Amino acid sequence: MRIAIHAAAPCPRAIKEQMIAWWGNIIWEYYSSTEGAGVTIINTERWLQHPGSVGVAVNCKVHIVDDEGKELPPGKVGTVYFSDGLQSFEYFNEPEKTRDAYNEKGWSTQGDVGYLDDAGFLYLTDRRNFMIISGGVNIYPQEIENTLITHERVADVAVFGIPNAELEKRLKRCAAATLVGCW
Repeated sequence: MRIAIHAAAPCPRAIKEQMIAWWGNIIWEYYSSTEGAGVTIINTERWLQHPGSVGVAVNCKVHIVDDEGKELPPGKVGTVYFSDGLQSFEYFNEPEKTRDAYNEKGWSTQGDVGYLDDAGFLYLTDRRNFMIISGGVNIYPQEIENTLITHERVADVAVFGIPNAELEKRLKRCAAATLVGCW
């Protein structure tokens, strides 16, 4: 095998390290969306220099924006936007969803959350609509899932919020393992 390509969702760092140890320096990863507004790419060598990254922008620009629409500096987490991308897009029969995907500058987002490092490498932390607010704290399920999935007895995991009168939502974690269960 000379090359392996993976995409679709951020790969937990520990899992990617295992993939590299097994296959060697042949792994390429890209991040994009069906909408095709932007893309990042990274190979094994660059990933080892920027562990956890999904790469740098290709033929587009990546912006990280806060809730007020202000562009954030490297290291600060916010919504991922693309500009100068591959194409503009619209959702079929969903004009409101299309409007919500663009900001006042014309940059587009699919609702992913992340940050850039000083070298322009993008790191994804989660998807905005997956965020759980519990007791006033923003919780990104992906961070918890990335830790739980590395346990030797866990085959798959999902973290989500369920309604709670005191906290707004409380966490629920389900794992497929030798014994399947939620807690």
